[in-house]
Amino acid sequence: MVLAIDVGATKTAWALSEAEGALGPIERRPTRDVPSLLQEIVSAHAKSVDAIGISLVGHVNPSRLQWKEALTIAGSYPQDLRALTSLPLSIDNDLKAATLAEEVHGWGRTYSEVLCLNLGSGVSLGVISGGILQRGSA
Repeated sequence: MVLAIDVGATKTAWALSEAEGALGPIERRPTRDVPSLLQEIVSAHAKSVDAIGISLVGHVNPSRLQWKEALTIAGSYPQDLRALTSLPLSIDNDLKAATLAEEVHGWGRTYSEVLCLNLGSGVSLGVISGGILQRGSA
């Protein structure tokens, strides 16, 4: 079981996910005081999950587990998210995570080239080319 958390510009949502990708009930809260909210969510579910995945608005360095900045959320950056848990943890930009999900579970399954355009609190584009998620500089 995986705890999936999505931190957006205006709301944070989370749910438990089975290995096959089926989601349980989705819970939501306004995005405020992100470090405290993440710690609360992780603490509430840590004993019932094997891993945690977090998608974050803004600039993320997945290999260093760092949330580098989010122009739409006030805070002190970069934030090192390793301290959240001793469980396996994966983080990524929210649109990159959505693009990968589209490739694995959505219409993108049948294509090697996928574009995922997000028009929300900001504008962003996720690109899969040749079956590989494209990244800018970290």
